[in-house]
Amino acid sequence: TIVLCLCLPPLSVWLPTHRLRLCSDQVPLQLSFNCRKYNNIMLRSFVLAVSVLLGCSYSSNALSSMPGSCNSPIPVGSSHIASNPDGNGAISEGGFSVTMGDMELSQDGVNTLPAGEYQVTLKATETDFRGFLMRLSSETVGDTTELVSEDSDDVQILQACTDLSVGSLAHNNPELKAEVGGTINWPLETSDIVLEVTVVVSNQAESVWYTTKFMLETTEMAAPGPTSTPDADAPTKAPTDPPSIMPSLMPSGARVKSMSAAFAAVLVLAMVIV
Repeated sequence: TIVLCLCLPPLSVWLPTHRLRLCSDQVPLQLSFNCRKYNNIMLRSFVLAVSVLLGCSYSSNALSSMPGSCNSPIPVGSSHIASNPDGNGAISEGGFSVTMGDMELSQDGVNTLPAGEYQVTLKATETDFRGFLMRLSSETVGDTTELVSEDSDDVQILQACTDLSVGSLAHNNPELKAEVGGTINWPLETSDIVLEVTVVVSNQAESVWYTTKFMLETTEMAAPGPTSTPDADAPTKAPTDPPSIMPSLMPSGARVKSMSAAFAAVLVLAMVIV
């Protein structure tokens, strides 16, 4: 396809011009009809070549701004499949990883995490990539389009996936990328979640792409942790006055009575003596 797109423009311009010069007024009259017929054929060939060239240009631009499809398990376009139909293996073999929150997803077994909102991130640890597609599906839930949202300039929701009721995150330009992501908000307990991740490194003479299907399940949403706010209904203790450490300067009642009796006895004794 690439060779065809490169060779057609010069050939389509040179051949009609060259042959048309041969079929001019210089040829004998008996050959003029054949020349006109030949010119028409070459003109049609020229139009066809230009159409193919425009088609190549459109296809290249379309694939650079979005994935070729939302098909499962192979979403890459026909140009990738033509040169590398089986891909290059799992994304881990290309040096890529996917995390949801703090958890790196494993392609072996089922990844279990509580229901809730997570930042999903695709990272390159060795070689940057140009294209990607994260495809989220579940037979239990059905339509997953509302569970995924993009939060980066390099990411878009793929319309082809939305038409299939499938949540998605995809590239929107052919520039090299080291990390992209979005948000997945899974609100309920589900056991059959599938996240298919495809990464395209290049689509030159030979396509280089990787794909992995991650299996996930969500449990009940984690309960909130305890708080240190005091209970409003708990009884409160009234503050008590601390005991006084100062001695009382006033005599107690028992001492007042004793002193009164002694004073009366002294008074009587004084009267008798007198």
